[in-house]
Amino acid sequence: MNESEAKHEHVKHTHGSGARLSEAAAGVLSRGLHELLEITRGLAAFRAMPSERYPDPLRRLVCGEECHVGGSAANHVGPQARRGEPAAVRARVAARRASEPVSVLEDALVLAELYESHQPDSAELFAKDMKFVGQVFGSKRANGWCHILGGDAEARASIQKRIAARWQFVFFPVPDPYRPTGIYTLLERLVRYAFVYGYDDMSNIHHSKLHRDINSFLALEKGECIDPVRGEWTGINARAREMTDGRTTRIELHALGETPTTGCGCFGLILFKTDRPRPGIGIMHRGWAGRTPDGRTWADLHYALGGKQASGLSGCTWQYLKSPCFLQGERGWANVVWVTAKVAESMGELLPEGIAVCGQPGTERD
Repeated sequence: MNESEAKHEHVKHTHGSGARLSEAAAGVLSRGLHELLEITRGLAAFRAMPSERYPDPLRRLVCGEECHVGGSAANHVGPQARRGEPAAVRARVAARRASEPVSVLEDALVLAELYESHQPDSAELFAKDMKFVGQVFGSKRANGWCHILGGDAEARASIQKRIAARWQFVFFPVPDPYRPTGIYTLLERLVRYAFVYGYDDMSNIHHSKLHRDINSFLALEKGECIDPVRGEWTGINARAREMTDGRTTRIELHALGETPTTGCGCFGLILFKTDRPRPGIGIMHRGWAGRTPDGRTWADLHYALGGKQASGLSGCTWQYLKSPCFLQGERGWANVVWVTAKVAESMGELLPEGIAVCGQPGTERD
């Protein structure tokens, strides 16, 4: 297809989205949809992907929350779940492939995901949850992520070299460059990122604005004190509103109520409210392999907190544990009921009595 054929033109292929394709472009798209239908023929269910949290992110994005679990959606009775069943998706694409191909592009993404879930190299291409988090924060100072498809190995290496000479992109491996769903390896990462971090990430200054006009480290005026115990100041609130485009309007530095500090994802510890072993506060160190008394893992807490302001959760440094301001809006250590053994070890004799300690130092995956 040449450049003129690819342009959106005012011809008869007009779809609900308002897109207008030339005859040639519509034909290319229709043939691509036909290929997706062919390679997914007989695939009745989604197979498990490496991510436990978001095993099929594109299906969840297109078909709704009820469809985010791995496997077939047939066990769910809601209409959104049925919408995400492979047979239903294939039927929609088949019905409109020739007449309105643009209208089923989102469903085409779901078919690409269905195909990829059945490929033997999925465990190599798609990261498990915490490895994915590491990839995100390991690349936050880069210009972005990059996949190079098509061409031979020498051509792709040449393109990568030229890109790397000017920008700082992180290059991820791709499957066979001519695999029909090769672009999915990039889409999967992008959609998982959106689900985890959304747009409420104050640390987006590391991403979208770092290379423009905002430095990720700055000094600001605290302003007038609103609450000296919970740690709220007018200047901090004003800066939070500015940096999040109004999504975060208040921050209490030393409390875990509705407006705690936002989480970036680099934190070494997570402070969280819990009802077990009794109502109070728990502290888990980064990457701990166990579960809290209420059943949560590090990944559960990290996904709930990373990139956003989350009620009852906050990240912190090891130094903060010994600060005289430590969670003073929550009665500090007097309200802590559970910690991991590494936290207890770091506190030593300063750890108050009566706090449940889980695990033994040196036996946990740090």
